[in-house]
This record gives sequence, C-alpha cells and structure tokens, in this order.
Amino acid sequence: MSPLGLLDRARAYAATPREALEDAARELLDGALGTASHPWASASAPAALSLISDHTHYSNGFALLIPVMQGTAVALRRTEHRTGRVVMEEESTVYPLDGGPDVPAWVQVVAATMAAMDGGGEAVDVAIVSTVPSSTFDAFLAALALATARAVMAHQEAHKAPGRKNKQLVARLPALRQQIAACTGLPFSIAPLIGSAMAQPGDPFTLVDTATREQLPVETAARDALAWRLLDPQVAPRDAAFHRRRRDQADEAIDLLQQRAFPELRSFRELEHQDIPRAMDALPARLTSVARHLVTDNRRVQKMVAALRRSDWQMVGALLLMSHASRRDAWQGTSAEADFLVEHVEAMTLEGVYGACMTGRGGSVVIVGQPRALPHGLDRLTAAFDDRFGRPLRTMPL
Repeated sequence: MSPLGLLDRARAYAATPREALEDAARELLDGALGTASHPWASASAPAALSLISDHTHYSNGFALLIPVMQGTAVALRRTEHRTGRVVMEEESTVYPLDGGPDVPAWVQVVAATMAAMDGGGEAVDVAIVSTVPSSTFDAFLAALALATARAVMAHQEAHKAPGRKNKQLVARLPALRQQIAACTGLPFSIAPLIGSAMAQPGDPFTLVDTATREQLPVETAARDALAWRLLDPQVAPRDAAFHRRRRDQADEAIDLLQQRAFPELRSFRELEHQDIPRAMDALPARLTSVARHLVTDNRRVQKMVAALRRSDWQMVGALLLMSHASRRDAWQGTSAEADFLVEHVEAMTLEGVYGACMTGRGGSVVIVGQPRALPHGLDRLTAAFDDRFGRPLRTMPL
C-alpha cells in the first residue's frame, strides 16, 4: 500500500505508523510543491491529549495526559523560491511561510517554529501530514510544533537521528510554548508539549508538573483493561477573547488572594480543598467559580493518578465526569454538543461506560468504558447525537 493509501486509514481515525506518516509527508512535498534536487528531511511527533490538564493553560499545576497513536509528520527541503511554502494534507491551499497574521494559526505556528529553530535562514518548502484531529486543538498544535522542530533539527544535522537531540529540543519547549501562544492569541500550557516530546511507545499516561517541567509515566493497566475513544462533535471552538478573559480573571484572583488571605500564594496549585472556603470568602463573587475550578481540577489530577494506579475504573470515570461538570458550570468553557455527550454517558455508568470529559479547547470529548460495553454505548451516542444535531459524530480509537 502506498504512503498516501495508508492515509485512507488515518481519515477513518485508525493508526498510521510513524514511518508511513513521514513517507506520506515526503510524497506530499513532491506532489503539492513539485519535485526538486535538494535533499529533504522529515520527522514526526505523537500527540498527547488532555485527560485533566486544561487548567494549566491558566495557572501552573499538575497535568495528566494520554499519549495516543495518532501523530503529525513534517517533511521539508530547501527551495529556490524567495519565500518558503507550506501545505497540509487535505488542504487545498499552499500558504507562504511569511504569510502574516491572515493565514491560519497552524501556518503561523510552523513559520514561528522554523524561525526559532534556524534563525530565519534559508527558505524551505514544508509538507505536513497529520492523523491528529484539529478539533483537539492544543494537542494538534503541540504535535505540529514538535514535528516541525524535529524536522528542522534533522535538516540541520544532515539526517542524523533527531531523537538524539531530544534533550536539546526539550530545552526549547518553553520558547515553543510562547510561540504557540503568540500565534493563537491564547494562553497555552507547556503540558501538551512535554507530553508529546517525552511520549514513548507503550506509555499509558503522562503526569506533568508544569511549574518544574518534570514528567512521569503513570504505571497502570488502564490502557489494556479499558477502551478509550475520542468523540469529535465538529464544533467551532470558543474565540480567543474567552480564554484571555479567563486568564486575566485567574491572575486577578491570585493577586486578591495574596492580598487578603494567602500572602505567600503564587499559584492555585498551592491551595488544598480545605483552603477553598477561606479563598471563596476572600474573593468577589465574579471570581469565585473561576478559582474553584482551577483548584479542584488540579487536585483531581492527583486523585485520577491514584485511581489509575489502583485500577479503580469507576472512580476514573467519576473523576472525568466531575472535571467536565466543573468546566461546564464553574468555568463555562464547554459546548452544547460536549455537554450533550457527557450527559448521555453519565446515564450509562451502570452499563460499563464509566465516564467522559471534554478534552482540550476544541470541543472533543474523551470517553472510557469496558471494552465490551463501549461499542454499544457509542452506537447509542452516535444515533442520539445525529438526532439532536443533524450531523454525524466522529469517533477515534486512542
């Protein structure tokens, strides 16, 4: 099967091996941008989806991510054109790499990553193939930035294995995080970048401390004992203004808590559950729900890790449901489609479908259940979703 033929499976959300993704990216480079005599370089990066980690976009804390088999590949080569070009598989447009703010955010991320990695040197053409749904947004952009950075490093090192330079790449993650934030206009956590950069084949989950940038694989049987799926309801994400407003509210709440109740406080990660009543008393009503969500979701990460390690699958599902409820009611950051899906999952918890939660800021939902129970639950979900919203619900194995 040809590399691009393998992508037919990717479009159905099946896994495509890293080597096949890179082959497909190189084939796309020739097919969309023309053949050339210049040598190419390619690299890839897996995605790491948020299980409970989106609160770290707004305050340092603990993040739990699930490395997945989907990933992004980037192929590039020097071009004789004055300006480099970039194309993504299934996109009809070839964009200039100096296209400015009017090009899509993913183009800006590629251009900014390349400029940071090579100092704005020679012009290059770039082709991208990804099996990571753009609806996962944060995971999608993190994998794209990492694959681009690795491809540039491979190009610079004359095809030496980019994995040998992973320590150098990890040192650049804070700069990549800042570039993604600038390109998207959103607060952006370092967690999906760390999760993607450090993921190894077979890693079940990754625990990240965004303050210290440490990461730890979580040993658990959950990937083998349970079935995990991504549900893509195909919704438009909230605009950047919403997320900037939430970041500003989080910063204001920290300042007020320092002044009124916790003089040494630097982050919501430092607050325990027992501190919540005192913190709520110190804040105006307009900030209490924001602070409560950031504190409780951070603490739920620790509870989730404990549940995964002791194989308490019902608690795993319950924590996902609680996290989604907090994002919906306190943070007001979910969508009608995600709420609909999670509400239906909650009605199935006695039938072996344990839980679900919105993942990332693009509207997708992670669902988990018993391997024998989840397919039937998904059939019911997809039928109910189509009846309610009049469009198909996309699903992807994780």
